[in-house]
Amino acid sequence: RAMIRANLGKKWIAQATINMGDDEELLRLAAKAGCVGIFVGFEATSPEGLAEIHKKFNIQKGRDLRASVQRVQRHGILVMGSFIIGLDVDKPGIGRKISETAIQYGVDNINVLFLTPLPGTHLWEQMESEGRIVANTFPEDWQYYTLTFPVGRYKHLSRADSLREMEFCNRNFYSLKRIVHRFARSVWGKRKPLATLVSNLAGRNNFRLNLKVYRQFNLSHAEARFEAMVPPTGDDLHVLAPSEGSRKYAVTPPPGIEPQV
Repeated sequence: RAMIRANLGKKWIAQATINMGDDEELLRLAAKAGCVGIFVGFEATSPEGLAEIHKKFNIQKGRDLRASVQRVQRHGILVMGSFIIGLDVDKPGIGRKISETAIQYGVDNINVLFLTPLPGTHLWEQMESEGRIVANTFPEDWQYYTLTFPVGRYKHLSRADSLREMEFCNRNFYSLKRIVHRFARSVWGKRKPLATLVSNLAGRNNFRLNLKVYRQFNLSHAEARFEAMVPPTGDDLHVLAPSEGSRKYAVTPPPGIEPQV
């Protein structure tokens, strides 16, 4: 209300929970005050994932997240949905699941990040005690702690798996066909179609640029490839007797995993 009275003439975006979609008065006032978009942390696609990050209010009984998103959009406010890859419940296929969930919710953009253990947090202490910090050569590796690199060793996803899931997620959500559909929908709903188009094309371009960066990251941490194959407990570690005339020992990977050359 103060911003409306001040008549600032500013356009702004905000970070909010999806609960904002339950308050029609707040949405009306925010739009009148110049709000053009909100960043909403959906984070996970399953109740188990939300419980893991202590965000159960996203699944309160009877809540329809698509309807909540639509209520926000009816006021001319765009919705960017944020999700995480790398939770303990995440398995191969999570990239597809995230993109399809975001499409189902009807969000205008997505921002998908990797679970990142930051020093000083409970997550860091837990993953460090379990030997699950991959990027741990400091200060060189600080450059990767931007939430956009898989710096941890995830429970069901290798580093290569994580990068593939991220690529598929963005490639699916930001396909040209889906961008055109979102643009048309925003034109029909009179919801800032130009902003929708520009932000979606920017998202598509950013993900394509990230592919090159991810390849470099993958190469710089190639030594972690074999470590990811062997559980921190040492299970499935098989030491072979040295071959004749050689003092080198060989370590075989766990069953079902192809040795890396």
